[in-house]
Amino acid sequence: MCDATKAKRHNISLFPDEYGHLLKNSFLCSVMRLCYVFFGLCAAIGLMGCATASSPGASVVSSAPVMTSTPISKGIFAATLSLCDGDHIDNAPTINARKNIVQYDPYAYVSGVTLVRAPVRRACFSSGFGNRHDRTGLHKGIDLSTGHPHAVYAAGDGVIEEMRTTIRYGNMILIRHNNDVKTRYAHLSSFGSKMHLGHDVRQGDIIGKTGKTGNANAVILHYEIIVGGTPQDPMTIGR
Repeated sequence: MCDATKAKRHNISLFPDEYGHLLKNSFLCSVMRLCYVFFGLCAAIGLMGCATASSPGASVVSSAPVMTSTPISKGIFAATLSLCDGDHIDNAPTINARKNIVQYDPYAYVSGVTLVRAPVRRACFSSGFGNRHDRTGLHKGIDLSTGHPHAVYAAGDGVIEEMRTTIRYGNMILIRHNNDVKTRYAHLSSFGSKMHLGHDVRQGDIIGKTGKTGNANAVILHYEIIVGGTPQDPMTIGR
């Protein structure tokens, strides 16, 4: 039972004198004690909230992933592509006086996928898509000559579906970009150190270097764009 006398004995003034008579009522005293406990808890929670809130100078770490829309391949690929010097280039596209391919667009837009037409730098166009004068069978892609081994880049975002060595293609990588679109990179001198089957690649990732493996007779990249299982001309598709 609350007792104003006991409160005075401990030098505790719980309420002003005019409310002293209320202390004689045990029920009201209990209610007031509960109110004190309730408001004390509220004050404690409020202080905890202030302690955890960030101050203007505090650094806040977020677990949310950081997204960016900037293409990682921006600026890597040249806006022009020239024919290689030579007497004969099969299925050569139209060129201007400087031997640059006319109306060349470095990117192809194929079935919802953005692909690079020539995924290697400092290269020239040495053979086109189609039948060739000195070999039988369809040439299913284009050849890009670099003279010496140079980096080969993923033409678009995708997954490595094949990575092997064959008699015809030499060291070869096949990337699946979606259910319809794939790209092939052949005659590589080496594979990228991080490349393996099932590896996710982004457009502009280095997947290997140009080479002279398989049936190639010069250091080149043989490059194919395959749509629905059928090879397409990388120079004309997706304009």
